[in-house]
Amino acid sequence: MSGDLLQTKLYLPRLWPSFVPRSHLIEKLNGGVHRKLTLISAPAGFGKTTLVTAWIEQNQKAEIRRQKDKTEETSFHPSSFNLHPSKVAWLSLDERDSELARFLTYFIAALQTHTPSLGKKALAMLALPTPPPTEDILMTLLNEIAAIPQEFALVLDDYHVINAPPVAQALTFLLEHLPPQMHLVITTRADPPLPLSRLRARGEITEIRAQDLMFSLEETAVFLNERHQLNLPATDLLTLTDRTEGWIAGLQLAALSLQQLSASSRHQFIIDFAGEDRYILDYLLSEVLQQQSADRQTFLLRTSLLEELNADLCAAVTGYPRADMQVMLQTLEQENVFLIPLDNRRETYRYHHLFADLLRSRLTQQLPETATVVHQRASDWFAAHDRLDAAITHSLAAGNPEQAANLLASAALLRHATPSQILGWLSQLPEAVVASQPQLAIRQLWVLLESGQLNEVEARLLVLGQTAVADPDLAQELLVIQIHLARHQQNSAQAIALSQELLAQLPTPPTPSTLPRQLAAVFGLAEAYRLAGELDLAQVQYEEAARLSELAGSPTYVLRAQLGAAQVQIEQGRWETAVPILQKISSIGDDYPQEAALAQSLLAQAPTMPETIPDTL
Repeated sequence: MSGDLLQTKLYLPRLWPSFVPRSHLIEKLNGGVHRKLTLISAPAGFGKTTLVTAWIEQNQKAEIRRQKDKTEETSFHPSSFNLHPSKVAWLSLDERDSELARFLTYFIAALQTHTPSLGKKALAMLALPTPPPTEDILMTLLNEIAAIPQEFALVLDDYHVINAPPVAQALTFLLEHLPPQMHLVITTRADPPLPLSRLRARGEITEIRAQDLMFSLEETAVFLNERHQLNLPATDLLTLTDRTEGWIAGLQLAALSLQQLSASSRHQFIIDFAGEDRYILDYLLSEVLQQQSADRQTFLLRTSLLEELNADLCAAVTGYPRADMQVMLQTLEQENVFLIPLDNRRETYRYHHLFADLLRSRLTQQLPETATVVHQRASDWFAAHDRLDAAITHSLAAGNPEQAANLLASAALLRHATPSQILGWLSQLPEAVVASQPQLAIRQLWVLLESGQLNEVEARLLVLGQTAVADPDLAQELLVIQIHLARHQQNSAQAIALSQELLAQLPTPPTPSTLPRQLAAVFGLAEAYRLAGELDLAQVQYEEAARLSELAGSPTYVLRAQLGAAQVQIEQGRWETAVPILQKISSIGDDYPQEAALAQSLLAQAPTMPETIPDTL
């Protein structure tokens, strides 16, 4: 073996004191040793080297115990592959090893730590002034390996630093013809250009990837509370596990920060923990972002503002061709640049949370104008693809509240969004912009009313009332809201007065456009009369509400009017009239569960009566 080789490249790394045992992964590694290749591929900081080191050390200890018990098997069978100190070769790669002759020299040097005589002929061929073809050298090496009676493994650590096709071609040839005595283990941040698909099809490869290496909540607890003695509560452990997505380096860097804080300050740090933490920032910058080409860094920064990525969207926000974006996404995934697929077709992705935090921070700090452009382009793309919720979010981030208001005013999503979502969007719009969109302002009032913010409703009604003077339709919409507000405030007199005022403005019979307001006014009167104890008047209005609901083609409101009438009858002590109505409504619960549930609740209070369900209500 040549004396000018760096011997430390051939040493097995030591385990960190903070190492967390991972028996399920050790079992997976043990279960794959009868195959040709074990590939451990994941981004920086996921514990690839540590896992292999732990695997080897555990098998070494097990072998020592077996030797003490004199139970070591002497016969060779691939399925009974057992590692001990003399059966493992290790090679830590660096960028200079991309030169083929150097790679093969170190490759053989690593093998010679297992068997000193192994590879001498191949080394001699490499040393010739004019070496023979690479395949001839590799065939000689493979024949020497095949002559070894014992099985062994060779670990190639950090293979991602190799960027030379000749090395990949040589390694492919070795894998294709690898004798059963030898098992190859590769750790890498990027999938190597090897025939992985063919190896998968033949069942000749074991793969461990980022999703396998992510720390579970239990492993996070061991790592932070036992190894680093931080004594964090379960809620904080869960937050850190979710925020780091089980990224081991992220948890290690978080631990460094937490150790410098008092126990009382740690909870807030964990809540705020993001990619801007100085240790996280330094690591991701040096180990990931700065290792990318200028074009890739530009792509990563411009697309970091997106919660999801696909080729079309990336093309829209960057201005690059779609085909180039598809290649870029697939390449970043293969190279494990903290890109996580969101579907099985490898079409939609997202960035790891902490990596996205870093990218967004750098983009908004260094290129704020670019961030605005990206948000606006994303908003336009999402709007064109009927993704109005995302379109609104990006238009607000782009500082374009007018576009956000237009999207909100026309968006069908308002009928399905939660009150908190709607109020969150609207709270980011200037008052003048909301006021310029009457229907949007009306929707805001309804959401405030439904969420119980009655004082806010009153204040906004005063402002909108001035605008409604010249708009009769808007004035009537506001009257409907005022009726509901009065009912919420238990002000029956005002609710009655407002309902009568609205009915006086509406034509009789109602037109299709005025029918919803007429129905609202009648329901308002019915509820207000009932609240005031005017039960006979309430009964009349509930019956009218049922008639108008039939006219409007709304079976739900028909049932609600009938329920209101039944409640009036109950309050009058007329259970014999109310019970048949309630029985009928409760029997159609599959289609109208809310109304049926109320009917059943009322029936539970009824005195014992014959069960009769009339044919018609």
